[in-house]
Amino acid sequence: MPEALKSIRASIVVCVYTDKRLSQIRAALDSISRQTVPPWQVIVVVDHNPALYDLLAAEYPDHEVISNKFERGLSGARNTGIGQAAGDVVVFLDDDARAQPQWLETLLASYHDASVLGVGGVVLPDWSSPGRPAWLLSPGGRIIYEPQAVVYHHVDESRTTWRYFLGRCRAEGCSKARVSRLSGASAALTSERSYVTYTITRAVRSELIGIFRPGRKDSIMRLAALLLGTLSAAAGYIKEMALQNVRHAGPLGDAVSEGGTP
Repeated sequence: MPEALKSIRASIVVCVYTDKRLSQIRAALDSISRQTVPPWQVIVVVDHNPALYDLLAAEYPDHEVISNKFERGLSGARNTGIGQAAGDVVVFLDDDARAQPQWLETLLASYHDASVLGVGGVVLPDWSSPGRPAWLLSPGGRIIYEPQAVVYHHVDESRTTWRYFLGRCRAEGCSKARVSRLSGASAALTSERSYVTYTITRAVRSELIGIFRPGRKDSIMRLAALLLGTLSAAAGYIKEMALQNVRHAGPLGDAVSEGGTP
């Protein structure tokens, strides 16, 4: 272990909830055991699943396997883990991700600067067979943050379908509608307008050009993903806004003011 990192105690928290991910959970915990800088504490928070708790507690006696003491869900599980953590730094690893051996060492190295409050690393997709769908990403697209602190996040085959993709887009639209109700549409949709007018438009132009080149089938599929994904998000936004308008309407369908009468 590098001498400079010996003074930093890291608590790694892994939140789990289903035995359907057992192989991924084991891969995540095994990747922690192979770190070049060992964590000071490993906490496995089981989200309201007694059978999974018993299994992991027996299989990993050196880890602190605890139950989520709050409401079911990731927020409650993470808060339970934070409450249990006794280290100087709390590090989260998803239950379906596996970290490279130098992941923790790379993250902790930044904390010798007292102004650093948090550090994140790059997440690379670890696709299930048959691999990444050709329509899912535009060629040459990259997202980079810290390439030396790497985890591999499992991508199940069920998440490579059109149904899942469009469902996530629709859910994003619904989420933005709820934010719009709280902060106003102008503030809530600023980044989305920029994304559609610049990023999506640029990607559509690129794929339209690609249609006339070799491998045009993939370009057609990616173009369809861009257009259908955008339309699905817009549909989710419109539907959720309509539902919220109904919820905030009076018994006769007219909006009721806070003062009392319409």
